[in-house]
Amino acid sequence: MEQWQEEYDEKKLNEVLSNVQKRYSETKFVPEAEYVQDEQIANIDFSIFKEGESTPFQETHDFDLPIGLGRSLPEFEALVKETKVGEKGEREIILPENFLEEELAGQKCRFTVSVNAVKRLILPSLDEIAKKTKLTAEQLCEHYRASLKSKLERDAKERAQSNLIGEMLKMVDFPLPQSFVAVFQELHLNNLKRIYENKGISLSSTNMTEEEIKKEYQPQAEYIARERVLCLAIAHKENLQVEDKEIQNQIMKEAQSIGKDYVSLRKNYENNGWIYWLRDTLLVEKALDLIYARAKVNVVLMSSEELKKKQKEAEPSKPEVEDQAEKKDVGETSQEGEAENDNTHSN
Repeated sequence: MEQWQEEYDEKKLNEVLSNVQKRYSETKFVPEAEYVQDEQIANIDFSIFKEGESTPFQETHDFDLPIGLGRSLPEFEALVKETKVGEKGEREIILPENFLEEELAGQKCRFTVSVNAVKRLILPSLDEIAKKTKLTAEQLCEHYRASLKSKLERDAKERAQSNLIGEMLKMVDFPLPQSFVAVFQELHLNNLKRIYENKGISLSSTNMTEEEIKKEYQPQAEYIARERVLCLAIAHKENLQVEDKEIQNQIMKEAQSIGKDYVSLRKNYENNGWIYWLRDTLLVEKALDLIYARAKVNVVLMSSEELKKKQKEAEPSKPEVEDQAEKKDVGETSQEGEAENDNTHSN
């Protein structure tokens, strides 16, 4: 089978390095600023009052709001921009129907804001970042170039594995307990909730109930469940095993990525029974690796535009499914110092 792989493009490295600069950036006060402007940060205190009420429904203090990035309501951002540093402004705003705080959705509310200070983002040079990671600028670039190339190869392999298991699923049929399918429907719902909350809007903006969302996702959930059952059956037949050390390494990696200590995260896994789910997930990965290793794969390099076209033209072998966890691009990790720890590390 053909494995479609996106060709490496040096332009993408520039995007990655830009992400790295933002991650290592610092903020500095702009003492001479009277008003905040686009591409600056306003440090504010603000309150929200329901219409006709004098007691605030919500109060927030010492909040840093980036200006010009669309991270707040346009009317609220306009209020912040027109309020002088050290002074207080207010405005009535009709909140959207999909506002995250459902009690305020669609309501006219009074916003008050005090602009405490203005800050600006200072992006370090690659040389400055290199010093922090104990590498040269050239080594830093090569580190992220290797990470980017590794990611392109990994993505291509995952697409090939997905296609291989999809072809195998066409040849078998087996019953699925609805309770197992429901697990993936619930995962999808929780994932959607998190995505919408990160955007500051309510899931109700989909104009669907939670049950309707889960019902709509049922074909994808059934496919994922069948894929997992088949991979576990293959793992059992091939006598694939997951060692405790592998589970430990996986939890340790997750703890590092989310900034938690290993012991408490491991305890979380054990208390909630997630250890068994993680073990099965690692078995699924091993089964997919085995299927891939035994397949005759021909890697075909193409541009990102050609890849998108190929994927669009290809006959779909499964319902469209999204990752259960959001993936970060190379260079967007929040952990510092990974380059100094491992020059072959990739996110």
